[in-house]
Amino acid sequence: GPLVLIDRHTMPSKKLMAVEPKYVVMMSTADVPDDPNIAVEGWEYMEYPGERDLLAKGMADIKRQYPHVKPMFHVAPSLYATNRPGEQFPNSRIIDEHGRQKMYNGNKPEYYRRYFSKAYVAEGWRWYLFYPTLDNRFGELMIEANEYMMTEMNAEGLFGDGLFSMYGGGYSYDRWDG
Repeated sequence: GPLVLIDRHTMPSKKLMAVEPKYVVMMSTADVPDDPNIAVEGWEYMEYPGERDLLAKGMADIKRQYPHVKPMFHVAPSLYATNRPGEQFPNSRIIDEHGRQKMYNGNKPEYYRRYFSKAYVAEGWRWYLFYPTLDNRFGELMIEANEYMMTEMNAEGLFGDGLFSMYGGGYSYDRWDG
């Protein structure tokens, strides 16, 4: 069966479920109960217990109503919403050839105002790009978040959106070639 994407606030309709999907992927972006100024796409959901609870409840509801379906969670694995990327994951930043931290869709305030409050955009909130390794903080967070997702939130899978493209991250000019 196909894959179905849904917002975490909405149960899939009977009509949608008539296609007999094997997987239902829950999206987490806007309306974060812990902070209405932000939209989350990546592992930052771990910082927001209200968001985690909403996702866990949605997955439990799907499993209860549609036991044949595997509830999964959508995450953009290289994005992280922050205004302090150098402090948050200093050893994991995707750096361009000019030594600047890369961010999704460039530094375009008009783009980010669709996802973050005007005040947050003014404070430099963006979806910054990071790469995971087994020995950097972003890689550690990715493993912690996946374990939490599978054990505490009862997800049965992960939908890694932009997994191979890293949302335009491409190359990093920090760790390997200086």
